[in-house]
Amino acid sequence: MEKSCLLCIFYILFFPHLHTKIRYVNKETARNLLLTSLLKYCIFTVYIPIMDIVIRWIMSNTNSDKVTTLLDAEFHILLVLGAGEQHGYAIMKTINDHPDISYYLGPATLYRTIKRLLERSLIEEIGDRPDPENDDERRRYYKLSATGQKVMVSETERLSKLISLARDWGLELPVIA
Repeated sequence: MEKSCLLCIFYILFFPHLHTKIRYVNKETARNLLLTSLLKYCIFTVYIPIMDIVIRWIMSNTNSDKVTTLLDAEFHILLVLGAGEQHGYAIMKTINDHPDISYYLGPATLYRTIKRLLERSLIEEIGDRPDPENDDERRRYYKLSATGQKVMVSETERLSKLISLARDWGLELPVIA
C-alpha cells in the first residue's frame, strides 16, 4: 500500500469529522493535512493546558502584597466608597454627576465591576440598610474593605508618582489644589 493511502487512512481514523474532505488527495496534500492536524492536536492537548498550569502556578506564587493596577471603573468605585457606603445606583450617579470626574460609568460596567471587586474582596456587601421605610429593599449597599482601602492607597500613590515623574520629565501639568 502506498504511503499516501496510509496517511489518508490514519487521518480518517483519528479525524473522522474531516473524512469527507480527503477522499482523493495526492501524497503532498495528505502529508500537509496530517501535519496540520497533528500540530493542532499538540497545541490544544499539550501546549495550552501546560501553559495554563504554568500561568496558574506563577500567579499563585507571586507576592500577594504586590498590588496590581486598577481599571478606571474599579478605581472610581473604590474612590466613591472611600467616602462612605452606598448602593450601586448611587455609586454610578456620584461618578457620573461629579464635575471633576470626566469618566462615564454605565450600569453594565458598574455591576460587572462590583462583582469583580466583591470576588477580589476589595469591597463588601452590607447587610444592614440605612432606613428600611425610606429605602428600596432591592438595593444592595457596599463598603470599602480593609484590603480595598490598602489597594486604594497604593493605587493613589502609584498615580501620584506618575504625575511627579511626568513633571520631572518636563510635562507642564496644572497644579490642582
